[in-house]
Amino acid sequence: MERNSFALIVIACALATPAAQACKPLVPAERIREFVANPQPSSAIIFTGKVVSVNEKRQTDGAVVIETTLQPTQWWMHFHNGRVVVRTTSLAMSPCPDFGVLHAGAGEQWLVSGWLHNTVAGSWVELSAGMRLENGRLPGNIKQELLRVRAAD
Repeated sequence: MERNSFALIVIACALATPAAQACKPLVPAERIREFVANPQPSSAIIFTGKVVSVNEKRQTDGAVVIETTLQPTQWWMHFHNGRVVVRTTSLAMSPCPDFGVLHAGAGEQWLVSGWLHNTVAGSWVELSAGMRLENGRLPGNIKQELLRVRAAD
């Protein structure tokens, strides 16, 4: 009996490991570097900004749409006038419910990369990567890469 229980635990762990690894996002700095290297399409933007507000809207299917409004303080790639809304969705039924979700709080400083969508209802950004900034400062290696991108933009 103990051997069967042990075997079931081993099998469960083996099956869970690929799902857990699939949910493990890249470190934000790595995602930013990847985005900078290949920022397709032309709607790609990168900016730093201060979080003004965070609004969550629960959908009937259990998903939670999170709209984070930021006031840009510096543009690194392209430009959008005024505040920017970053829209992400946490899917309750997904094995990775928070994958790609921006967990930000009002007053925090963030580096954001993504794609700008302009619609009749307004514009919003689809998140590629977000990095919370400590003391409002970019890590030196990321800042150097962003300076090269801005020079080329």
